[in-house]
Amino acid sequence: MKTVITWGHYRVPKPSPACLIVALQKIGKPPSKTAYVGDQATDILAAKSAGILAVGAIWDSNASEDNLRSAGADIIAKEPLEVLNLVMTGGISNREQ
Repeated sequence: MKTVITWGHYRVPKPSPACLIVALQKIGKPPSKTAYVGDQATDILAAKSAGILAVGAIWDSNASEDNLRSAGADIIAKEPLEVLNLVMTGGISNREQ
């Protein structure tokens, strides 16, 4: 499944959850069955506002674990493989509705 969301779909910058809500509508999934991976506090705030599992990505040297945790990240991923494991083990789909 390929879904691309661009500025033209929402026009409101993060931390507004607008872009994530549009994405959920396009893929037909509820927030409880999705996760959003981001490396900035605005990413985490947008995910939380949309009711989506917020995964803080710190494998980039510019990302701050403290900032992501302060913004409310549900999970901190230190490498991309951790995100893949989350998906493959059902860590997203087993969340409460």
